[in-house]
Amino acid sequence: MMHFCRVSLLLRVCVAMICGIVGGAPLYMASSSYAASSDASTTTTTRDDVTMPNTVRVGNQSLLLNGMGVRSKSFALFSVNVYVAGLYLEAKNSDAASIINSPGPKQLDMRFVRNVDAEKIRNAWTETYKLNCEPKCAEIKQDFDKLNAAMIDMKKGSLISFVFEGDDLEIREADQPTAKFHGRDFQQFLLKTWIGAHPPNIELREGLLGH
Repeated sequence: MMHFCRVSLLLRVCVAMICGIVGGAPLYMASSSYAASSDASTTTTTRDDVTMPNTVRVGNQSLLLNGMGVRSKSFALFSVNVYVAGLYLEAKNSDAASIINSPGPKQLDMRFVRNVDAEKIRNAWTETYKLNCEPKCAEIKQDFDKLNAAMIDMKKGSLISFVFEGDDLEIREADQPTAKFHGRDFQQFLLKTWIGAHPPNIELREGLLGH
């Protein structure tokens, strides 16, 4: 009985620590199922209780939902979901290099499934920058700092959209434009952070690529 009580107490302490780390929201365990379900009658796709439209418009062009992936954060004993992302392209494509190098319009939506404050989002971007900025680290540093400065506290259900159109990139938070960028180098860096060789977690990349 004493052994059971010690284990139970340890689990409660770990849960409390994790909730503090990821923003104080109620704990949601990372799902073990990564299958997305598409409902043709409503033209939406749902994954891990997040629903996204199957098409969006960028400029005068309609883009298709290429796939949805789950961003999770792993700890010693648990993984928790942070957001569900959807990648929109001109046509379905499962080749990461082709997507990253394509100049065509794109959109990536991130729907948060828990509260995350701006500081934690900036820290995550900084980790990602170190892994994915090569060989253009110096060239994109100013734009990266601008990206981090644009981050705000995200509540459960909040949406960030990254809209790629030609050489221009616009970030929208809560449906309001918050930052604009120009140049393909920074666009390619961002795409690499989600679907390149060093994504935050493999399930995010594989889902966005439609695997």
